[in-house]
Parts: sequence; C-alpha cells; structure tokens
Amino acid sequence: MDSRTRFALTPKGREERLKPTHALRPRCRQLLFVLDGQMSLGQLREHFKTFADLEDNLLRLAEMGFIAAQEVAPPRPGEHDDLVDKINTALQHTAPPEQNRFEHARQQAVDIMVSLFGANTPHVAKLKYAVDEAGLLAEVAACKRILGAVASASKAELFEQSVLKALKG
Repeated sequence: MDSRTRFALTPKGREERLKPTHALRPRCRQLLFVLDGQMSLGQLREHFKTFADLEDNLLRLAEMGFIAAQEVAPPRPGEHDDLVDKINTALQHTAPPEQNRFEHARQQAVDIMVSLFGANTPHVAKLKYAVDEAGLLAEVAACKRILGAVASASKAELFEQSVLKALKG
C-alpha cells in the first residue's frame, strides 16, 4: 500500500461506529474511531507503531465495506492533520464564562470529542445529554479509555483533567 493512501469511513462504517452490530476485532474497532480520511497510511503506521497487523486490519475493514481508500492528493504547503495535533488543539478549548461549572465541563468534553471524532458518535451524544455530574464523569471515563486506545494515555489523562478542572471552576 502507498504510504500516502488515506482511508475514510463508508456509510456502513459510520453506522458501525455509532451502533456497533458486528463483532469486530478490537484493533479494527479502534481504527473506525480514527479513520476520517485525513491521516495517511504513513501517519497511521507512525501512530500505531505497535500494530504489527495494521495493514491487514485496514484491508479487512475495506473488504467488509466499513472503509474505503481515497485517492491521494498532493498536500498543500503547510497542511498537516495529525491526531495528536487535533488533541492538543482541542485541549486548549475554553467555554464561555457565563456557563455554570457543570455546563462548562459538559460543553468542554463535547467540544473536545467532536473536534476529534465528529459530532455523530455515541459518546458525543451521551456527553451532550448527561444530566448530572455522575453521568458526565462516567462518560468522560469511557471517552478517556477511547482516547487512551487511539492516542495516548497522557492525552487521555489531559482530557479527563481538563473536564475535572472545568467542574471545579
């Protein structure tokens, strides 16, 4: 495979990410949350250094109709889209000061997850509709596990700490 190849979710892949119905391997499921057509195969290899079977999993997802390879377009000067950069940018989020602490923390968590994975994910919906602090913290913990799996434990910890800080005011 060309290291510049990018993979995007098909409608079937987006549906599987929202409402899991197939018994996908854990690594395949992790890839569904990362693939957005922006990261090249080379960037995926760098990001998932420990995935010895990365290309096999990508092929499996493509064969099952969850993802599709996209034509490689030459990069524009200065264009760089990397999950770590997305996370760093998202963690700099600040909510309007007029919100109460709970609303601020909930909105911060939602905004970070939307910037990373898009608005149409089950975890974003659960964060949006959290009605109390316990519900919000439970979903933040679930999001932290996802971030730890697809990014890094330190970035996942920063996500959780930013929401906790917002809750404390």
